[in-house]
Amino acid sequence: MGSSSRHGKGLAFPVDSRSFFKIVLSKDVLKFPESVVTKYGDCLGDTVFLKVPNSEVWPIELTKRNGQVWLQQGWSNFADFYSLAFGYVLLFSYEGNHSHFQVRIFMRSPLEIDYFGSSVKEEDNLNGEMDYSNPPESPASLMNAPSFFKVVLGRTLQDGKLEIPIIPVHTYRDYMADTAYFEVPDGSIWPIELTRRDREIWLGRGWPEFAKSYSLEDGCFLAFSYAGKCSHFQLRIFRKNTLEMEYNSSSDDTEGNSNTSRDQTEGEKRTRGGDGGKTASHKSSEVDLRTAKLESLKGRALAKASSFKYDNPFTVIRMQPSYVLNHLRISPSFVMKHILSDGECNVTLQISDKKTWSVSCLINVYGCRLCARLDNHGWQAFVRDNQLEEGDACVFELIEKAPKIKLRVRIFRDKDQV
Repeated sequence: MGSSSRHGKGLAFPVDSRSFFKIVLSKDVLKFPESVVTKYGDCLGDTVFLKVPNSEVWPIELTKRNGQVWLQQGWSNFADFYSLAFGYVLLFSYEGNHSHFQVRIFMRSPLEIDYFGSSVKEEDNLNGEMDYSNPPESPASLMNAPSFFKVVLGRTLQDGKLEIPIIPVHTYRDYMADTAYFEVPDGSIWPIELTRRDREIWLGRGWPEFAKSYSLEDGCFLAFSYAGKCSHFQLRIFRKNTLEMEYNSSSDDTEGNSNTSRDQTEGEKRTRGGDGGKTASHKSSEVDLRTAKLESLKGRALAKASSFKYDNPFTVIRMQPSYVLNHLRISPSFVMKHILSDGECNVTLQISDKKTWSVSCLINVYGCRLCARLDNHGWQAFVRDNQLEEGDACVFELIEKAPKIKLRVRIFRDKDQV
């Protein structure tokens, strides 16, 4: 048998339209939901093969009768081995091979289980009692943290907020900024503001728009998986009939807002936010929301820079007084996606094919806010040599990836746009 990282987090959630969840009611037999049998019965042979994140594969025979299907012979051994109990949730994802499924197992707590041994007691989770003295040491260590689920209730839709369960809050709380980013399989990334009180966290501003866009209703099942970046999570949505939703029909694109980017290699993604769920076209630039508010008044250089199309991932930033005098604040989403997810690294800035400058790029959570910046020393040399002033706009285009990251910089002078 093979192995993977603890809790199975080394494997990303597989995304396939033939995915569904099932609540465990018995250790003796498991009945497939009728919606699954009706829609995907042609994928089921006489035996199914269940692959868990520790790479073990379990063949389990099916019993079929009157259009109903049960996991039977071999199921009790599987259930005993993973200590399944009433109320546990299984997430099945079709692998593409006939009758082969990847399976993720969630306790009632609602954390994903530890596939290599029990490090978290289910009874402690149910009571909400844990040792809070040893949070994860770094965001990197969260790659081994368990995924978790949340069932949407009617009151969360009425109240306009969704509470994160207490145990996941303990796991992730020190590495969650004031805004969390949720990436859905359709490519959309939703920034949703977090509301905190004591040890409790809710999804607040942006949650109602998200819920409306994906037509969430009472009984929907949400599966969260840490994406290896500060405050970023992958999110999958399952309907009340247990089937994962068809994301390509969730909603149509609407008018783009100012927070945009382009990525040729990964495909175009839509960024949606708390301002009515508007999308961000990846054919434009990625502009910090703070500077976008100034565009209509004195952002001529920014508007000019944003009007061009570039071949590589890029971000556009309008120079503020603090950027010229100190360090440059740069879009955290751009940095995490194309440069690094946490910590510090060296980046080379280049003007055309001429002189280059070496700068330090840092990203971390400061005061519960996710921040990224080009630090003082190298950046200040770049500012002086290129005579940057407040109001100028710079396009930072990624032309070389890690380990030797290089950004081509194009400068649009504000005074030239008059």
